[in-house]
Amino acid sequence: MRRLVIIPLLACLVLAALPGVFAQEAQPGKSEEDNGYAQISIFAKALELIRQDYVDDNKTSYHNLITAAMKGMLSSLDPHSQFMDPSDFRDMQDDTRSR
Repeated sequence: MRRLVIIPLLACLVLAALPGVFAQEAQPGKSEEDNGYAQISIFAKALELIRQDYVDDNKTSYHNLITAAMKGMLSSLDPHSQFMDPSDFRDMQDDTRSR
């Protein structure tokens, strides 16, 4: 049940951000690479192309793709940063409580 709420919520979040992406002007003094809105626009386009063209529809749900992106984003920061979905977080809490 919780998953049924999270997937549409993430999809709405991405879609709600799109108008701001296109309406936002590049900030003076910032490169295109450092403009968050421009980068989100690229991410959204890539997300849609993957969902449209990837051969295995089972792997291209918004939930799977965005979760994988968040895991990759945080793991690229340092060895101690990571994204956990709710079930992984509960498992980690259970592990630490039992020690």
